[in-house]
Amino acid sequence: KNISDLYYDKFLLAKETKNEWKPLPHLGRYLKDEFIFFDGNFQSKDELIDAIGSELVAGNFVTESFIESLKNRELMGGTDLPTGAALPHGNPKYVNETMIVFVRNKKNIVWNKSSVRTVIFICFSEKDTKNIKHVLSDIYSIVENREMLNQIYMMSDKQEFKMRIGCGSV
Repeated sequence: KNISDLYYDKFLLAKETKNEWKPLPHLGRYLKDEFIFFDGNFQSKDELIDAIGSELVAGNFVTESFIESLKNRELMGGTDLPTGAALPHGNPKYVNETMIVFVRNKKNIVWNKSSVRTVIFICFSEKDTKNIKHVLSDIYSIVENREMLNQIYMMSDKQEFKMRIGCGSV
């Protein structure tokens, strides 16, 4: 079993299901409007990784090597969860500025073991790794629960998503 499977089995299945939104300040700190993609039209995992990776490189948030490190990490074991989300991440040494990228795709993509519609890229620089625990906690409060993900699919736009997690204005 990989770490995602172990986490799911040990913590998520044991947790009582909660469908309440709460502020996620650690996640909000690293989410930029231009990197929240609602209604993506990606057909495959590779297409999505290449497209988002290119956007991150173009913005100088990561180096070209980051894309390769994302793909290599996926080869080690999928970053998908049974709830319908994937959490791809690469080597922090290739990240210039910490960034979280949120993708809500129009259709499911076969990732590794699971079919996913929500993909959250975790791009942490070496200087910010001390904050990763809190950010991951915020991310897992969304992706651990299929009902929370379904609520995201029903949202009208990314502004509603930002308001729900506490980093948008009314």
